Amino acid sequence: MAASPGLSGAPATLRRVAWTVPEWPWLVLASGAWVALAAHAAHARPAVAWPVMVVAMMVPAALPILRAISLEGLWSRRYRAPAIFLASYVAIWSLFGVLALGAWALASDDGADRHAHLVMAAILLAAAGWQVTRPHRRALKRCHRRRPVGVRGLAADRACAGYGAYHARQCVVTCWPLMLAMAPAHLPVLMAA
Repeated sequence: MAASPGLSGAPATLRRVAWTVPEWPWLVLASGAWVALAAHAAHARPAVAWPVMVVAMMVPAALPILRAISLEGLWSRRYRAPAIFLASYVAIWSLFGVLALGAWALASDDGADRHAHLVMAAILLAAAGWQVTRPHRRALKRCHRRRPVGVRGLAADRACAGYGAYHARQCVVTCWPLMLAMAPAHLPVLMAA
């Protein structure tokens, strides 16, 4: 039985996509995180949902960097180098999440839980004000700086991890008020906005 014309070219097409779009695994990862958050938003614990939210929100913003790292490195490191970058990037954001969740836990111990919506509104107003400040603009410019990641070996792995940590630190400085507001409840509407 002959293969149908639509299926006969599928492996070559998939290979071509993998060659020309090396960031596809990270896009799939981010999409899966969005699906997981949407499916479990009502009953997910913030400490568990934070890393998933980071992947859903921050990986799409890092896709151009992940693509560049993939294309500039050796073929054998096409997925390894961006994975190291991403692991470091998500680790820094997860550390921020621990601090943010801790701050919210301290605030709720003081009875601020009754006024959580007011606190969140105040943080969102602060986030809006932060967007127009000079330190925010400087951090945003640093987010777009490129750093060399090396070609092979342990030095390249360390460079990828360092670049991921550097980029995450700049992103944290840029986005901390908005992410702080999302720490107690990962609302998909707020995340999409």
